[in-house]
Amino acid sequence: MPGAALESVDGDEFTGSVKVKVGPMQVTYRGTARFASVDEDARAATIEANAKERPAAPARPGRRSRRR
Repeated sequence: MPGAALESVDGDEFTGSVKVKVGPMQVTYRGTARFASVDEDARAATIEANAKERPAAPARPGRRSRRR
């Protein structure tokens, strides 16, 4: 998945982050996920995930946005 990063694996639990960008806004979520169910014959899986928004970096001094 674009923007996703796997940080660690502990058994069936995975820790990672994903960046989501919509227009000029970008948000990073960090959390855990696990396989809730796996159907190998149908090649399908259900993943349960919990994440929180990671705080954005502070604005850099001296930068201003321009309105057009």
